[in-house]
Amino acid sequence: MKIRILLVAFIVSFVLFSYSSAFSIFPLRYLVTLDPGSAQIITVDVSNNENKTINVVPVVLGAEQNNAGQAVFSSGLTRAETWVKPNINSFELATGEEQKISFTITAPSTASPGSYYLAVGAQASSAGGQLGLDSQLLTLLTIQISGTAQEQLVIEQWQTNNFFVIKKDWNFHLNIKNAGNVEVPYSARLVVRNWRGDEKTSFDLIQKNNLLADTWKAGDYSSNVDNLGFWPGIYQAQVVVSYGLTQQMVTSMVYILYVPVWSWIVLGMAILVIIGAFTSQYKFQM
Repeated sequence: MKIRILLVAFIVSFVLFSYSSAFSIFPLRYLVTLDPGSAQIITVDVSNNENKTINVVPVVLGAEQNNAGQAVFSSGLTRAETWVKPNINSFELATGEEQKISFTITAPSTASPGSYYLAVGAQASSAGGQLGLDSQLLTLLTIQISGTAQEQLVIEQWQTNNFFVIKKDWNFHLNIKNAGNVEVPYSARLVVRNWRGDEKTSFDLIQKNNLLADTWKAGDYSSNVDNLGFWPGIYQAQVVVSYGLTQQMVTSMVYILYVPVWSWIVLGMAILVIIGAFTSQYKFQM
């Protein structure tokens, strides 16, 4: 029995690829669920708010997240772009007019279950003029193919910039990948333990966020690690990533040698005392 994937659509701050006052588009977001081999038609409304006639060309683009979690729209990002076809190649829109553009979405019978992210919309220019990216408006389109949802987040990289530290400001690099077929919520927490495994401190690195299917999130994090105690030692820095509707967890760990400044001063004084003792003993023997 097929399970329909019910997920929250990918939310972005702006669904406009590049804003223009020449025309407007509605709606700003679509969520479509299809069975493999089925089809559905969606429509977007394009309005000309400029005081001149414009030429409009429908567009279909792929959508993805970059490492900073921002939306990126471009062609050739996903095979699902070939599933969406506009009903018209181009048209002219006079001042104050509105026209609907239909897009037919056809999911192939071989489509894998999961979420696919695209953008449909229109690109406009003055009638008879050149098309410009500065006059392109998009509607975010999330296509969900019914089937079994697979939630799988993996830690590609977890490392510290310095194994040897003298301060409590520690720097880390974390790279995670959504290897599943659906968008997943996730968060990350840093847990610091001493060499015996006793927890010394913990805090959030990443609060709740979302990661699209088959995308990465990489980032550098600086943390002020308190409660380490007075003495130097080797510490375990473990990242715990919780993800998915069932709050699964993946972890990774690195080791850090913490030697505070005072211990170097004490070590230097001890070396001086030892040198002084050997010098005194040598003079006494002479």
